Order: sequence, then structure tokens, then C-alpha cells
Amino acid sequence: MAVLKYKGIVVNQNPNIGVYPEAFNESFKAGEFVYLVAGFVTVCATDPSSVLGMAMHDAAKSASVHNNVQVALADGVNVFEI
Repeated sequence: MAVLKYKGIVVNQNPNIGVYPEAFNESFKAGEFVYLVAGFVTVCATDPSSVLGMAMHDAAKSASVHNNVQVALADGVNVFEI
């Protein structure tokens, strides 16, 4: 499955960052776009219907702990180059 990846955050040097729990067994990488499923961060599909933002670091890939992940929010303030 192909995923969207970023080239960088453009314009805003102080992006709005949110911290959310990661879904179990996630394998997204820093720079991949993510969204929330039942309140947990999950990587977006190739043609996402919604986007929370861009993961700021790799997923922890835990099967038993919901680790927190920082997300640069797609909120109208941050501008992404893809």
C-alpha cells in the first residue's frame, strides 16, 4: 500500500503540534500522514478521506502500549509540501 509522505513543513516555523496515543502495532514513519481511528493515531491510506496531520517521529510498533506520538496538525495553520 502506497502512503503519502511529506517533503517538509512550509511557511510556519512553529507548527501546531498535537500529542495523541498511537494505535497498537502501527509502523508509520516520520513524515507520513496520519489520522485518528477510535482516538488512536493510524497511518493514512493512499487516498485518505481525513487527515489529522503529519507524524513527527516513527511509530513505536508496540503491541501492548499506546505510546504517544507528536503530530504536526493539518489545521489551516501548518502548510505541507508533498
